[in-house]
Formats: sequence, structure tokens, C-alpha cells
Amino acid sequence: MNNNYLSSKSVNFISVDIECSGPIPGEYSMLSLGACVVGHEDNNNYTFYIEMKPLSNNYVKEALEIARLCKISG
Repeated sequence: MNNNYLSSKSVNFISVDIECSGPIPGEYSMLSLGACVVGHEDNNNYTFYIEMKPLSNNYVKEALEIARLCKISG
């Protein structure tokens, strides 16, 4: 991508974040997924957030504390 392309087009950046019940995919679950278009974080038309049901009861206590979630009951 050259500089002429960037100066002639509108560029949007998307920030994506997930929260998990532990460090290893397959052993632990993804608990939430969020995304927003940078610069439009306060406009719900430009944001997305969903919480998912855990696949198992495996979790690391500290991971849930970081995600501000309570104990998983799957």
C-alpha cells in the first residue's frame, strides 16, 4: 500500500478484544468478544460485544478476575 492510496482513501481501524477463562485454546473457553471502530467507541452503531457460554468448567481464577467475571458454571 503506497502513501497516495492512504491519502486518497478513508482509513478505519478496528480494535478487537477477547476475554478467556485461561491461557490455552481448546482447554479453556473464550468468554467474550468485543470490537469497535476506533474514534467511534461511544456510538453503538460502531461497536460489538457478545458473551459466550463456556465449553467447560475449566478456568483460571486470575483470568476471570481480569475479565471481571464470576466462577463459571457450564
